[in-house]
Amino acid sequence: MIASELVPPPADGRVFRHPVVAGLADAAPSGRARLDAIARWLQDAALADVVDSGLDGGGVWVLRRLRLCVARFPRFGEALEVRTFCSGTGALVAERRSTVAGADGEPAVEALALWVHLDPDGARPRALPEGFEAVYGATAAERRVRARLRHPGDPPADAPARP
Repeated sequence: MIASELVPPPADGRVFRHPVVAGLADAAPSGRARLDAIARWLQDAALADVVDSGLDGGGVWVLRRLRLCVARFPRFGEALEVRTFCSGTGALVAERRSTVAGADGEPAVEALALWVHLDPDGARPRALPEGFEAVYGATAAERRVRARLRHPGDPPADAPARP
């Protein structure tokens, strides 16, 4: 993960907190939380935030891009908290920064996700919901994001090629 993309939590504005416990279905036989479980916790926290905000206006949000930085994997039975906030916006997208932290408050997982707002049937992108700026604008801090995928550069010269 590129550290410069991890916007720090804001001093002001909406930061939503969502409790999670790493359950049996979340853990590998070793007791370590699986990546799909972490992704689900992030998704559940994002949805709970939107519903709590009152902006759940009929559209749907689809994940476009997700980057994770895992300092340590949560363990089975561990009580955790997902802290999440809007860290940037575009015309049809919003970026969400999230932290999964243990009881000690230390981050176990940092995440950066880009969500596209779609019409209710999920067929076409639509503008962010009315009132979005009033709820999330302070934490987005006028930071503009794009949905375009970014690649670090050209492939190596010796990479295999095909038509």
